[in-house]
Amino acid sequence: SLETKRHGTLVWKIDEFKKKIEIMQGNSNMMFYSSEAYTSPNEYKFCARINLSHKMRDCISLHVHLMKSENDYHLSWPFIGRIKISMINTRDSSQSQSDILMSKPEILAFHRPQEDISPRGFGFMEYALINDIIKRGFVENDCLIIKIQMNIV
Repeated sequence: SLETKRHGTLVWKIDEFKKKIEIMQGNSNMMFYSSEAYTSPNEYKFCARINLSHKMRDCISLHVHLMKSENDYHLSWPFIGRIKISMINTRDSSQSQSDILMSKPEILAFHRPQEDISPRGFGFMEYALINDIIKRGFVENDCLIIKIQMNIV
């Protein structure tokens, strides 16, 4: 999958979307991760993950995970900031879907990662119904684009 990184922004192009859904439907523990991005140079490192919702098999979960980095020793923990998650509609950008989440210091997902990828993510257990994603035109050429913007506040 191809990604674009700018300061605080990760654009995750999830290619072969239908195949990835089939793989996850065949194995409920299967997850797909984006590559990493940084909130800004020398700052927090993060990535995103999709998997199928455990409650609703026809729905994807979407989470952001902090990652261990060479910068962690000089950063303030827990991470305090705003996370904007957008599902991009490439045919009609006015139809894109965005959600804004605020970090909460008591949530372990925002504490300093002890592993390469923090096992605790933050986001949506039921992000979007697979049929809706396809029907509403979010999947173009079997590719779904998720944009994540993480900003320190």
